[in-house]
Amino acid sequence: KTKQLLHHPRKPVCLNPTDFQNIAPGELGKLIYNLQTHQIELEMQNEQLHSTQAELQKSKDSYRALYDNAPTGYMILNPEGKILQANLTSASMLGISQQKLVTQSFNHFINPADQDIFYLWFKSLEGAQHKEVCEIRLEGQSNTDNFWVRLEYKPILDHQDKLNQIYLSMSDISEQKQSELIQHQHSETLKLLNKLLSLPLKEHSLEKLLEMSLNEILATPVFHLQSR
Repeated sequence: KTKQLLHHPRKPVCLNPTDFQNIAPGELGKLIYNLQTHQIELEMQNEQLHSTQAELQKSKDSYRALYDNAPTGYMILNPEGKILQANLTSASMLGISQQKLVTQSFNHFINPADQDIFYLWFKSLEGAQHKEVCEIRLEGQSNTDNFWVRLEYKPILDHQDKLNQIYLSMSDISEQKQSELIQHQHSETLKLLNKLLSLPLKEHSLEKLLEMSLNEILATPVFHLQSR
């Protein structure tokens, strides 16, 4: 046993008090030295383990902060559309706490006018193998703050290739939609004005037309403008 401790200090050995009676004075010093060396190595390994654990926790916290504070809302849904996990951005967009958001149905936050659009899109994704996109309006907790979002879907399949979870990202595109609406209105206005300019308007009709606001012109049928 003494030789085991001298040559293999890392291997546990059970010693009895009588074992030490047979250890030569020179060997006892080596034994103590090996045991002390082994203790130092264990302490160093323990410190390294704690350091590694701290670095892993720091990295985990960083990724969590990045996930929670991303400019895009992220959710994990089950195949029925129930929210299993959501980041802080999603909760903020919907005006609800992260804790209350989890376990709710995503369908609960969809504007009633877009419920069918989402339902048909969601059902079409059952066999999808890649990202799919949909644009709908969502409602905040107060049900008065409607906003447009672009949804991106990524299916997560189980080992039997059946839908297990859904990774859903949502980006607020309200400003983009507002810009598109303004551009459409401008385009329609130009079309109407070009059409009016091509009409044989009488002088008094043109004067009346110039007195009208843009909204009044748009709301008035062309033949009424021509007969004014």
